[in-house]
Amino acid sequence: MKKPKAINLYLDLYKRFEKLSDSQAGRLVKAMLKYGNTGEDTDFSDDLALDVTFCGITDQIDRDFEKYRDICQKRSEVGRRGAQALHQKDQTSVAIATNCCQEEKEEEYKEEKENKPEYNEEEEEENKNKAQSARPDYLIPLEYISDVHEVIHYLNQVAGTHIRVTKLGNGMLLTKLFKKGYTVEDCKRVIDNECNRIIERSGRGDLLSIFLFGMNFEEYAAKAAVDLQGSAPPLQ
Repeated sequence: MKKPKAINLYLDLYKRFEKLSDSQAGRLVKAMLKYGNTGEDTDFSDDLALDVTFCGITDQIDRDFEKYRDICQKRSEVGRRGAQALHQKDQTSVAIATNCCQEEKEEEYKEEKENKPEYNEEEEEENKNKAQSARPDYLIPLEYISDVHEVIHYLNQVAGTHIRVTKLGNGMLLTKLFKKGYTVEDCKRVIDNECNRIIERSGRGDLLSIFLFGMNFEEYAAKAAVDLQGSAPPLQ
């Protein structure tokens, strides 16, 4: 419990203090402050008048402190109840707001469902075609898309370029090679063997994929296959 920071000096004490000397009054005031601050009594056995007066004053100080503690406790209880009431009010407001939002969403969903047109198979197919046409790689058959991306990604890693799948028809060039039976590994071997030489000769890293996968690819692939066989260990 919070301790009081003062003691009350009542006016009816004046009559008692008036009968005391200044020295006695000084001793009594110091004893009152000591008792209020620490609760420790002062021995006035040498002065009966001070002893009797001090006993009455300490009783009053105890009553004042008790009253102060009661007031603090009541204020604390009032504050606690106020905080609980405010919290309950906030919770109620949140619940009301949540319910309102839920009702609005349900109303919007209901309205959207009522206004939603009936399913039309022809329109659905048309929308799919439009979506497919909007893809950057829509000319590449689905079964080759993954391989095309893998080859271009590998080329960018080896040559340090930033070539895109659709730039200048790269995807279409690789698709034609895959349809002829070439594999991703064939393309990677050609990249390993030729990309640095082509960059040094042409100085055009942006056209590297055209030079690699264009009309000379079959020649590059054959050369890469020969180099691969030459580097293989002899059969036992």
